[in-house]
Amino acid sequence: MKEKNRLLLFIIFMLSFQSIVVCQTIIEEGKGIDSLTIGIKETKVIKFLGENYKRKEYHDKKYVLEYKKELINLVFDKDSVLEKIDISIGKHNYKTKKGLRVEKKTTITEIEKIYGEDWGGISNNQQIYYDIGIGFIFKKNYLKEVVIEKGDDYSFYEYIEGIYIPKDLEDCYKELDKMLERM
Repeated sequence: MKEKNRLLLFIIFMLSFQSIVVCQTIIEEGKGIDSLTIGIKETKVIKFLGENYKRKEYHDKKYVLEYKKELINLVFDKDSVLEKIDISIGKHNYKTKKGLRVEKKTTITEIEKIYGEDWGGISNNQQIYYDIGIGFIFKKNYLKEVVIEKGDDYSFYEYIEGIYIPKDLEDCYKELDKMLERM
């Protein structure tokens, strides 16, 4: 009987540990969150996050899809390609690929320990941005938002300036065939 109880406790522990690991979403600097990456089309985003969004016009022929429940705003260019992800800090459990736990109480000092002190920003340390495609916005010294933008790595992009980028050689040949058929 004791062995069954130990086994049951072990199984419960493993399941809880697994849910803790699974629930922590990784923000990848200059790339995105999971399958939600910079450089994908709006249709793919909607397939991933669903139809429960509000569309707002932005400047320079850009627009935003606002997912209030997920606390995410997605900025698209005129070709419907995702170019920026704004994540409001709230109920979700995020961690950056470099290891920063993202929560309201995260400080600029903690960010600088991981990302360094060489950042660009806006007055009073309320907005700090790094060249690797990540920024942090504060309000009254509390982290309010994380911004993911284009970094230096374009290898995972599906589209650049509205032009489809084949993912491998086979896909490249398919795209070439399509182009030749149109001629």
